[in-house]
Amino acid sequence: MSLTPSDIYNKEFDKTFSILSYDQQEVDDFLDLIAAYYEEVLKENNDLKLKIEKLESKIEEYQEKDKKLHQTIDQAQQTMETQKAEAEKKADLILEEARLEAEKIKEEAKIKVEKKYQQYRELIEHEKLFKIKFKTLLKSHLEMLDQQAGLEQVKEELDFEISE
Repeated sequence: MSLTPSDIYNKEFDKTFSILSYDQQEVDDFLDLIAAYYEEVLKENNDLKLKIEKLESKIEEYQEKDKKLHQTIDQAQQTMETQKAEAEKKADLILEEARLEAEKIKEEAKIKVEKKYQQYRELIEHEKLFKIKFKTLLKSHLEMLDQQAGLEQVKEELDFEISE
């Protein structure tokens, strides 16, 4: 059943005994129709209000969930940024430790090279000293041999003079 405002405004009642009065039954029937329609409209209005309240409640739930989701996303991003910063710090620390270790190894290698070079120089000095001592020894032995040859010659001369 549908009743429009135009139906209400344009409703004409039959006039009865006099020009100024309407048919009571027709007026009552129309009022019953309007009351029924009004009840229907009120029920529909109440149903729509309930539906609106439910939808608004759902909207609030969704907004709350959306807010929590955004908070969770923000927290996740902050956590990610914190972890990223910590990872970068750790990486920098590892790189610094590696650089220091490399410097230490390099310094130790440099010291070893210098030590080996010093040993090499000492060996060269020992070799030179050995050569000098060996030459001196050979020279003195040669001189001794020459002296011994000279002694033998003197001995031969002495022997020769004695035997004569």
